[in-house]
Amino acid sequence: MKRILLIQILFLTIICLAGEKFQVDSQTKLPSWELNGETLLAVPEEGLWSIATDWQRDWMDGWKHAQPEKMEKSGDWVILSGKMVLPQGILLLRDAYREEKKGVIQCRRRYEWQGSEILPHVNLSVRLRLKGERMQVFMPGIFTDVR
Repeated sequence: MKRILLIQILFLTIICLAGEKFQVDSQTKLPSWELNGETLLAVPEEGLWSIATDWQRDWMDGWKHAQPEKMEKSGDWVILSGKMVLPQGILLLRDAYREEKKGVIQCRRRYEWQGSEILPHVNLSVRLRLKGERMQVFMPGIFTDVR
């Protein structure tokens, strides 16, 4: 685990020093990080936002995904918004991105539940796809709120 974390930190440091470029495609409304014109980090095909709405065999299940529907600019911020329609209501989704300093992108992710009842299981997920060969899942931390 320490080795994977060290490789991840080294990779991100190289990207920052090498002049990576963050962008949001105006047609797909999806964020990506490029280096020398080649995409290194991108959003998975399923969607920018992913939530698990169930819990089976001691693990997250019932995944739902959504893509941005709208993109707008507000000052230095690029704001993406969308929604997930679930049987119990609507989950509004919003990401706001801005470059803090060279090579450092800040993202503020917001979820707003608009439903008449509480969802019994919700696991929020942040996922990015890293280009490479023989890649494996890297999970630096999982936060679950069990009530």
